[in-house]
Amino acid sequence: MLNRHLLYGLALANCVAIGVRFWLWTTPREYSYVGQDYPLEYPMGELDIVAMTLQESVRFELNTNNPLLESEWGTITNYPKGWGRVHLGPDDRVFNVVFYHQLHCVRQLQRAILDRNNTIAPREHVGHCLNYLRQTFLCEANPSLEEGDFWERDYEVDRLGDTLVCKDWTKAYEELEKNFERWADKFEG
Repeated sequence: MLNRHLLYGLALANCVAIGVRFWLWTTPREYSYVGQDYPLEYPMGELDIVAMTLQESVRFELNTNNPLLESEWGTITNYPKGWGRVHLGPDDRVFNVVFYHQLHCVRQLQRAILDRNNTIAPREHVGHCLNYLRQTFLCEANPSLEEGDFWERDYEVDRLGDTLVCKDWTKAYEELEKNFERWADKFEG
């Protein structure tokens, strides 16, 4: 009986600690960017809501015989500059932005599918990426509805999917680019 009460007490204390930390991270304030003193999200403000229609594309295919595809797949992680890393605070502490890490993982999966011995996408890294994507997709569970059963759909014929409500990723790219330029300007001239 004592063990059960102790367990409940520890669970409650843990919930309170998580709640306090969440409150501290979401309350507008200045951060030192030292230790755990940084915001949960990149400070760019609210992203606009936009519509994005899902569609099958002739781009980003898994064809090893087309040299143009390497360039296309490279755009996933070559823009914006800085590879999704941002520099924040007085000491330019480095952070990664989650959506860019997700895109990096998609690129690693593409490399591994084309060549399972690819040294840039080794098995351990691909395993990390699959787990990372799984967890971040769950974290950002998108409640948008898609019509029909995706298992039954013929993607060669039905090339347009539903329209989703999304955050404006172009603004996020612009903000990351600006952050990189501000940081890079410190080292020029």
